[in-house]
Amino acid sequence: MTCTNHSNAPLTTDRLLQKQFEPCNYPALVTYFGDRRIQSLVEWMECLIPGNTSARIFDSYIVPFASLPLKYFIVCGNDTTRMIKLLRHYPHLVGRKICIAMMAQSTPADRARLMKSGYDDVFQSSMPMIEARCRLDAHLRRSEAAQVGALHRRSPRATEVDQGLLGPLVETRLSERELLVLRLLAQRIGIATPIVSLQREIRSKYGHASIPSLRAVVSHIRKKLRVGFTINASVDGGYVLRQQASEAH
Repeated sequence: MTCTNHSNAPLTTDRLLQKQFEPCNYPALVTYFGDRRIQSLVEWMECLIPGNTSARIFDSYIVPFASLPLKYFIVCGNDTTRMIKLLRHYPHLVGRKICIAMMAQSTPADRARLMKSGYDDVFQSSMPMIEARCRLDAHLRRSEAAQVGALHRRSPRATEVDQGLLGPLVETRLSERELLVLRLLAQRIGIATPIVSLQREIRSKYGHASIPSLRAVVSHIRKKLRVGFTINASVDGGYVLRQQASEAH
């Protein structure tokens, strides 16, 4: 297959990038809707990840993808709403596979909606291949690190360590789920942690993480916090752990 430049970038720039670019060989599933206009996106992904498995998908039929040994689950399309609805059919993939939305063009609002729905990243056919490769590598490193961290958190010794580290923040002992959420918030104290990030971590350990259950966990943590610490909802849909100024000195 001949890889062509599907972007509007000058070919000289593309050729320069191709000299530095090496395709991925990670196991990936590239899915697409039954639309001929999507074919160029599928071909773009074939250049990025040669030998990937591709499959046509439908809005009403759920394909058993979970059993496949995948690193990446990629959805090619140009309809943001349709792509978001599709991912809802496969909640077991979110947090367990690296989910990528592949579009010809996307706006910042499109990318925000897609990532809030569970996609880990949004690619465009106008982006250089080498940038896409670097981003795939970065996601894979984070995913592997999270898996190692999940194994660590599952050990009783790790739970005791976390209880000791977070002890100054709370009045009473935390459950394992509360411990996980508070540790994530404490790592970014004063900075909002997106709900989707919290859900992804909970899902990697427990297999499910609905927004109502997350709210309940946060509510229980609030009741256990020591005076001087608060957890607030952020305007962009997340939670932030704060330490009151009067307690910080």
